Amino acid sequence: MIQKSKPKEKFNWVQGVVKNIAYLGDVSIYYIETKPYKKIVMATLPNKKRQETPAITWDETVFLSWKPGNAIVLTS
Repeated sequence: MIQKSKPKEKFNWVQGVVKNIAYLGDVSIYYIETKPYKKIVMATLPNKKRQETPAITWDETVFLSWKPGNAIVLTS
C-alpha cells in the first residue's frame, strides 16, 4: 500500500521518496527510494484507485506498508 501519511502500525512499513513513475494505462508503477536504506522498491497502484485519492508525484515523501502475511523472505 502507498500512502502519504505514516501508518499507525509499529511494524511492516517503510518511508521513502518517489524517484520515478511509469504510467502503463490501467496501472502506475512507482519507484520509491526507501529511507534510510537507499534501496529502490517498485510498487504498483491501479489508476482507478489513484483517481479516488490525491495523486502521488515525483520527489514526494510516501509510506509503503504491507500485511505481515504478504512478506516473503528471499534467501538467494
